[in-house]
Amino acid sequence: MGSPVQAVCDTALPVEVIQCFKSSLSDALRDVWGDKPECVRQDKEAASEQLEEGLVGIISFMGQALPLSMMIGVPKSDVENITEKFFSVRVPYSDPRISDAIGELSNILAGDVLARLENIGFNTRMSLPTVVCGPLAKLSAHQPAEFFCFQVSDVTIWTKICTAPSRRSRRVLGR
Repeated sequence: MGSPVQAVCDTALPVEVIQCFKSSLSDALRDVWGDKPECVRQDKEAASEQLEEGLVGIISFMGQALPLSMMIGVPKSDVENITEKFFSVRVPYSDPRISDAIGELSNILAGDVLARLENIGFNTRMSLPTVVCGPLAKLSAHQPAEFFCFQVSDVTIWTKICTAPSRRSRRVLGR
């Protein structure tokens, strides 16, 4: 069911990091929903348009090699479906618990990513999730990024992986 995981690149991140995120996000979403997610090719304009209203969970990965941030965006129309998954009851978008569900989803996905990054030699730690409202594509717009759009069950989940523009990350990226 589903197509191969694909990404849209603004600029190149290390291939092994991209592959790590792709497989981790796909597997973790399958574990949470019980269905294999489909990753559809999109661009940052589509992400910005679909997430003009919605929530974005942000987690940073800090370590010796490459500082990264992962953003998990859920359109407003799908946020209530996520609360139903985590709380077994549909919570209205206006309820403050909505951000808890997005934060928990971000934390679950980031935990799997963290383990896989360590397996490929990236010694890193992760932050606690921060949840904000706003367009995913505009967050950290100046940084090298990868966008993935996953469809699983009744939910669309956008992800953006980007690196901080530090001297160290430029060296790892070969710039």
